[in-house]
Amino acid sequence: MSTYNSIFIALFFGTSLLLSSCQQPAKETAQNNETANATDSIDHAILHLSAEQLQTIDLDTTSLQRKAMQKNILLTGKVSVTPTHLTSLSSVLGGHIKTLHIIAGQQFSKGQVLATIADMQLIQLQQDYLTAKADWISVKENFDRQQKLNTQQATSEKTLQTARADFQKLSATLRALEQKLRLLHLDPYTLDANNIQQTINIYAPFTGTVSKVLVNTGQYVTPTDIICELIDPRGLILQLNTFEKDLPVLQNGQKIAAYTNGTPDSKKMATIINKVASLDADGAGIIYARLDQPNPLWVSGTYINADVAIRNYEVNSLPQNCVVSFENKQYVFVKIGDSSFELRAVAIGESSDGLVEILDAASLTGIPVVQRGAYDLLMAMKNNATE
Repeated sequence: MSTYNSIFIALFFGTSLLLSSCQQPAKETAQNNETANATDSIDHAILHLSAEQLQTIDLDTTSLQRKAMQKNILLTGKVSVTPTHLTSLSSVLGGHIKTLHIIAGQQFSKGQVLATIADMQLIQLQQDYLTAKADWISVKENFDRQQKLNTQQATSEKTLQTARADFQKLSATLRALEQKLRLLHLDPYTLDANNIQQTINIYAPFTGTVSKVLVNTGQYVTPTDIICELIDPRGLILQLNTFEKDLPVLQNGQKIAAYTNGTPDSKKMATIINKVASLDADGAGIIYARLDQPNPLWVSGTYINADVAIRNYEVNSLPQNCVVSFENKQYVFVKIGDSSFELRAVAIGESSDGLVEILDAASLTGIPVVQRGAYDLLMAMKNNATE
């Protein structure tokens, strides 16, 4: 067992610990033993130094200071998508799904055929258009003839008005049918009796990823039925959680480095775009960030970590050489008398430029903390414990 372990095992089990010089009077030694016996943990152990030891150890003290340093904040969350970039795709004409060319998670390109639909309504719509177009030609010719005859006063005004009304009504019907065909991606100007289509194609409106497929081949769908949900990767955002205390230092426009648990070395830069004004039930705040460059491998729901470097972050700090470590825990020595020092456990945060953040600073406020010589005090505690 190491001598370090011996020190603290003795403290834990209340064994009398001789922390002063061997030449101390018996009364002072007894007082030291009482102090050590009263200490039931490593934290708050007391070290008394003799005059000779004080001359040997070069000691200097400092105190907590508010300093500006760089702090790294870890955020966790997942990939989400803005409502404007999540598209529910349906057909403007009811019919049976004849073919499907997509599955969930598949990537697609703008203009790609995702599905085809067949229905008698499609054939009827094309027939109605061709019939209206033929009637329109006849009605237009009659209207033109009536206008000419009216100019020559060879026909009545009422006959001309009737011809004009028929022409206008049929023109409106024809234009409406043209627009319906365009919604189905059919060109009315190339349509004739020899190329009537039996199916219509459902095209991808942008390049992205299929989130869900909600139909199957042969299923009948109406214009209100959703065929699939599509994600535009330009709308992917990061929804990240942070502690309430860190919210004030996170601002729109700040850069963050995002990564997944599986690829911590492959970080993608993103920019904070929004902070939610309220906290959730667990007291956490939510921020949103947008990737600087879309990542096709990240889909909605992917769990994400993100690092944020905050510069000029005001913290309670001590010089790094104030802190000594034992068994993965950190301690400082505080001066409680001319020759007495108390060992106290501390929780530390970020380190930068020779300073370390002290998270539980309240117990050290206004108290002298050993800076130069802290490690020597730890060694002196070890030596006294082994005597």
